[in-house]
Amino acid sequence: MTEIYFSNLYRNIDPVPIRISVFVTPLKNNVQEHIVQKRLTEMFHQMFDVTCNAVVTHGKLYAVSLNVIEELNEFIVKNKLKQIMVTTDNEEHSKVIGRLLYRSLDLFFYERGFVTIGSKIEKGKRIFYKNKPIFVREVRTHDAIFRAVRGLRPKIYAGAVPGFAYIFLTPEGAHIIEVNEWEAFLGQQVKIKRNYLKELTNRGINYSNIFKLEDIITNIALVKDLYYDKLLKVPLNQIYVPATTKLLSKFNVLDSLQAFTSFRESEQMTEYGFLDNALNEALVDAQSFKLEVGPTDVTFCRIYFEEDEKYEGT
Repeated sequence: MTEIYFSNLYRNIDPVPIRISVFVTPLKNNVQEHIVQKRLTEMFHQMFDVTCNAVVTHGKLYAVSLNVIEELNEFIVKNKLKQIMVTTDNEEHSKVIGRLLYRSLDLFFYERGFVTIGSKIEKGKRIFYKNKPIFVREVRTHDAIFRAVRGLRPKIYAGAVPGFAYIFLTPEGAHIIEVNEWEAFLGQQVKIKRNYLKELTNRGINYSNIFKLEDIITNIALVKDLYYDKLLKVPLNQIYVPATTKLLSKFNVLDSLQAFTSFRESEQMTEYGFLDNALNEALVDAQSFKLEVGPTDVTFCRIYFEEDEKYEGT
């Protein structure tokens, strides 16, 4: 008997091999890749347009549109600009294709009404979800709103098999605390948002990233840096409370939230059941979907696994 197993794996079926036309040019000698990548991310989130799709790697800028080249003119050696076709024929081009596909997948999800939260498992990656009951559970108390979020975290592998790229849409959950009464969280660990940490750096203030909420004065939080043993005044809207297991347990919401993110809130729900529902929410046809990467449309098809069971007679 043949068993067919549920799959959250997709592979390109058109074109094979993947071939994408891009513009490529070196970065100037004094330009660091992460600075250009930051600008690219800002451009993408401002415009949410496929023409913003670009990659920085190996000291070069790869872009599907000349619009990006013009916007980043200050960072590149423009007289060395050329147009090439990249495929999964080497490590550098495979990385380019993988990152272009990831950004296209970003746009694909955003266009379908998904939002994101940072992954707790893989730094720099995001979980895509919708504000619907299948993705979000809330426990409301006087002091805070405690949320369990579960969604899809994409993982893309390009070049491992010549000509192909693989996309895994992996289920993952996270917990969030939206504070109503800050006084209830005095003495608890807090985090300062990234933008305000940059402001502290620009002001020459040292910090350790290990903070505790000491007091609230109107809209200002007095935050103690536990490493440097000093108080910082931080606008209340620039801090948040991380949803640790200990804290969720203290407010008696841990079991309910963990049951949701581990797919055991009911007998009918399983991880496979959630995946099936989530994929149908994300894709018009859960069996295949198309990503627009510059001038190239790449179609991915769902892969199923089969296993033959053999029975031995006596």
